[in-house]
Amino acid sequence: MDIDLSDFGLPDGKRSLNFEFIDPVWGWVRAACEQPASEMQWVPKVQSVRGFENHVCYGGGLEFGEAFAQACRSCPRGTRPMLISLHWDGSQAHGLHATPICVGVANTNSVSSSTQFCIGYMPVVSDLGSNFNSHGTELKHYIRNKCIGAILQVLETAAQSGVRCRLPSVTTPGDEDEMMLMPRLFSMNLDQPEAQLYFGLRSRT
Repeated sequence: MDIDLSDFGLPDGKRSLNFEFIDPVWGWVRAACEQPASEMQWVPKVQSVRGFENHVCYGGGLEFGEAFAQACRSCPRGTRPMLISLHWDGSQAHGLHATPICVGVANTNSVSSSTQFCIGYMPVVSDLGSNFNSHGTELKHYIRNKCIGAILQVLETAAQSGVRCRLPSVTTPGDEDEMMLMPRLFSMNLDQPEAQLYFGLRSRT
């Protein structure tokens, strides 16, 4: 995907920026295949305290939450929710800066790194030096929105048609079950600076 930068008047004839990323649905399936089948949640559950059956309790896992139940209700009959988390966070090591973009399997309560799959990195405009700094922040926000928008568009398309895939079987260990899943963006796990940059919050407070 080429991001059009012609409106920013960049020096050295920079008019576009290339952004490549792995299909987030494929990344989710790859990560889901690494999870124990018994730990994957597909059906909403209700938790209550004895003597207070009419009062719903939370905290037992994502399968007890209202968000999970709503995601399940939005799926057509015969399908199940493909719950996706989306995350990006800048990091720096040995003087090198990079912002990986990851999708995560949100059908499990596991916090293992195996639930995450890196689908790409946020591109940057390099070699500008002091020749261009008047629109640096605006340009950064623009690139970020274009990149995340492209990923969300892929998820939106898949969310309408569904995804047929094979995942480890619960009933037959070592085997796979074919499932029809409906992608649903379940969470965006962002630190404060990333949330500010993407959602346009005006201040840190």
